[in-house]
Amino acid sequence: PISIMNSLTYLKLTFQKTYHTKDLRVCVCVCFSINNNSRRSEDDYEGPVSEKLGRIQFSLGYSFQDTTLTVKILKGQDLPAKDFSGTSDPFVKIYLLPDRKHKLETKIKRKNLNPHWNETFLFEGFPYEKVRERTLYLQVLDYDRFSRNDPIGEVSIPLNKVELGQLKTFWKDLKPCSDGSVSHFSIRGKQKD
Repeated sequence: PISIMNSLTYLKLTFQKTYHTKDLRVCVCVCFSINNNSRRSEDDYEGPVSEKLGRIQFSLGYSFQDTTLTVKILKGQDLPAKDFSGTSDPFVKIYLLPDRKHKLETKIKRKNLNPHWNETFLFEGFPYEKVRERTLYLQVLDYDRFSRNDPIGEVSIPLNKVELGQLKTFWKDLKPCSDGSVSHFSIRGKQKD
């Protein structure tokens, strides 16, 4: 992007390039400024450009009668393209942290930046007091058949901050994935058919 504040005194150019390696993604942002004024304030400098990762819609609810937490992954919106084709093959991993014993996954939606999953997952046999000690962690990934799946973004919600008595729907912006180590934990739980 190029922005010109005063065409005679100020010109700012910003270039951004993202490089991918097997296990590391590096974003390089270079800014050049030309200013006729010799003094510059700290406000003239910008930090790195934040990457838009899209958002996810999901529902949460708890059945006191069945001691079951219900998580429904509804859809994603404006996900970034991670494949060379300009699309992604997104799916969602669902965890209840901190114990990391419960993990479920949605189906993969091929070549789709606005996927509709509409999948319901049940975490059964959890007393309400134990559910409130957990954090729901959703990690959106781009499926890669022959290499490691690319993380797209994540959302974490402490369940003690949510009224779970009725199924409630949320839209949350995806944040950059902070820790890729979650993906190797064991699967336990049940997908509702």
